[in-house]
Parts: sequence; structure tokens; C-alpha cells
Amino acid sequence: MDPEVRWWLVAGLVAAAVAVPLVLASPGNDLDVGNVFRSGRGIVRHLTYVPSRPPGSPVHETVVGMADLAAGPVLTNLVTVAAAVGLVWSLHALLRDAGLGRARRWGVAVVVANPWFIVAATSTADYVLALAFALGAAVALRRDHALLAGALAAASMGSRVGSITLLAALAVAELTEGRHTWRRVTTMGLVAAALTTLTFVPSVLEAGGLSF
Repeated sequence: MDPEVRWWLVAGLVAAAVAVPLVLASPGNDLDVGNVFRSGRGIVRHLTYVPSRPPGSPVHETVVGMADLAAGPVLTNLVTVAAAVGLVWSLHALLRDAGLGRARRWGVAVVVANPWFIVAATSTADYVLALAFALGAAVALRRDHALLAGALAAASMGSRVGSITLLAALAVAELTEGRHTWRRVTTMGLVAAALTTLTFVPSVLEAGGLSF
């Protein structure tokens, strides 16, 4: 067996052994998790929107609402696990493209073995989903898919609006490293801005303005 495949197989088995009991235990004890379920159920079941907290996280709340309607909290946790897998894949791809070689395994391991990451990745929280979309945007941008990068960036901000700081750092890094033209980075920014604005229209309407 290829050493790379063996490493990932062992890592996957260890991660599964840790994740399964946590996924089955509960949707987590994040302070906002109850409000996220209420918001998601309102969106999916009644087509109404009340943010889980200002200014809301419409993408994450909608995803939670659909998963909860389909199979309850276990599925909402599994959605987060899937996002964590996507996050790890994106991180691995970025480190590989940066020329780290086999050392990229340890970069990934530092993230995955972090207790914060383990808890967040096995509960119904928006952190991991937002990071997965942000890193996905980074991979898409570096592979010259500016439109996809913009859509993923908008999904990241729609899951957790604070992602804008990471995305701004991504844009600056790409421009200063000379990887992309201004046109591609600008395209990502414009698509992200337009889609994020549309995503947060329900929040603005519910709040009666921008004073959340």
C-alpha cells in the first residue's frame, strides 16, 4: 500500500473513532445552537426568518433547517462532519500547491487534532462550515475559477459574516503574490458582494434596517 494512502487511512480511522460518539451524543452545547434550530425550522417549514443572532447566518441556518427536517440533529451534525472533511481536503490542497511536500500532513494534523476543531466539527455549529467555504474559495481562486470562488466566499459569509476578514486576507495574498490578475480577484469580490447582499436581505427586512 502506498505510504500516503496508508497515512490517510489510519488518520481517517482514528478520526472516525473519535467523531462517531460525539456526533451521536447531541448537537453540541454552543450558546446559539438552540436558536439556530429555531431559525432553520422557521425557514424550511414556515418560510419565515428570525436570525439566530444578529445579523444571522442564513446559509448555515437554512442548511440546518433542511437537515433537521430530513433526519434530526444527527444529520445536522453529519453535515458539519462533511464540511470538516471538505475543509481538511482544501487545506491539504493549499499546502500541497505551496510546495510543502510530506510536511503538509503535519500541517493538517495540527488542525484536526485541535480539541476546538474536534468539538466544532462534530456538532451543529457554523464555524467549520464557514471555514470550509472560505478555504474552498481559496482553492477555487488559485485554480482560476473566480466565479466559483465568489460563490463560495458568499456562502462562507452567509454562514458566518466574520469570514470577510479571512477572505480579504486571501484577496490581498493573491494580489501581492502575483498569482492572479486584478480581474480575477475583482470578479471574486464582486460576485461575493452581490450574493452576500442577497443572502442577508431577509436579515435586513426582519430587523427593519441595518441596526441589528
